[in-house]
Amino acid sequence: MSSDIHAHVQELLQQMGQLQQEGRHQETIKLGRQLVKLIHDHNRLAWDSLVRLGQPLTSPANDEELRRPSEILDRDGWLGGDVRGRRVLCLSGGGGRQAVLYAAAGAIVYSGGPQPRDVRP
Repeated sequence: MSSDIHAHVQELLQQMGQLQQEGRHQETIKLGRQLVKLIHDHNRLAWDSLVRLGQPLTSPANDEELRRPSEILDRDGWLGGDVRGRRVLCLSGGGGRQAVLYAAAGAIVYSGGPQPRDVRP
């Protein structure tokens, strides 16, 4: 997070803490919504930048990768080779690349979070 965004987040958090201590709950909620929007917008811009740069994880899995998902997911052997039946939680999974690969490998996948406007084809 850039330093100006970081400073703004810290400022909002301090204001929220003060409002909470004063029992001003509606104002605390309003600032909380501003904070979530600020962070969401920052993350969306960061993701869009990665898409424009062609970062590999921003592209959907292709047919070849879907034919061999375990190999793509576990190049270093950290997953133990077989994820069939395992429950996998993909939070803020971007365009869903990893979730799709885990599902193709037989995992039970739960995915959620803000999604980008677009992913690289």
